[in-house]
Amino acid sequence: RVVGILGQRGAPVAQIRATLNLAIPRGDAAIPLVPPSTTEPEEVSAMYQDEALDDDSEAEEEADRSNMTREAPPDRLEMASCKAHPHLNGSYEVDAETTSYGRATYKRRDGERGMVHYKRDGKGGFWAVSLGFGEEPLLVNRRDARHPPRVGWLVSLERGRTQ
Repeated sequence: RVVGILGQRGAPVAQIRATLNLAIPRGDAAIPLVPPSTTEPEEVSAMYQDEALDDDSEAEEEADRSNMTREAPPDRLEMASCKAHPHLNGSYEVDAETTSYGRATYKRRDGERGMVHYKRDGKGGFWAVSLGFGEEPLLVNRRDARHPPRVGWLVSLERGRTQ
């Protein structure tokens, strides 16, 4: 019955598969959260169904549209409620001496390691939060915006995958 309700409510495939695993006897093989033959984009879609991008309010969408203008970047960013990497939570200030692909970069205000900057890869450009230039991104946002987006951030996994 629970699986039926999850399906009716449009739950991610991975959530339905995890629920099915609850009924498997101890010691038996678990059902993988994503079928082994899925491609990377299908895997992300099955796990999250782009939920981070669909949660935007109209005000946030308008803020993102205005973010595409050439207006000055915000002087300060505040990162809060990141459970995957709580050490990244805190205040970031614009670094007037450094840009990345023509966009402002931000560094932690409290002296801790952490920066928000724009990067490029084979898929295009994206915003990243990492411990510094040359470090692997810990959080990414694929929105094409002049300034760091307020919503839609994903946790970066190994091999460039996100969650």
